[in-house]
Amino acid sequence: MANKDDYLTYYREFFENFAQTVNPNDQLPVKLAGYKLVGFEVVGGIIDWTTQYLTQKYPGINS
Repeated sequence: MANKDDYLTYYREFFENFAQTVNPNDQLPVKLAGYKLVGFEVVGGIIDWTTQYLTQKYPGINS
């Protein structure tokens, strides 16, 4: 990544695409480690959920 602006653009594009393509009938497209998160766990939870979603949607992404 060349600079911070490019990095943020990739995140924005991913979440815009996610919002448009997520199946609203799939109540839980990713596993949860627990139902209650304390403040410092939120960022890690989001990263974990995003990774799970991308791995499910694009199986070869980790190759």
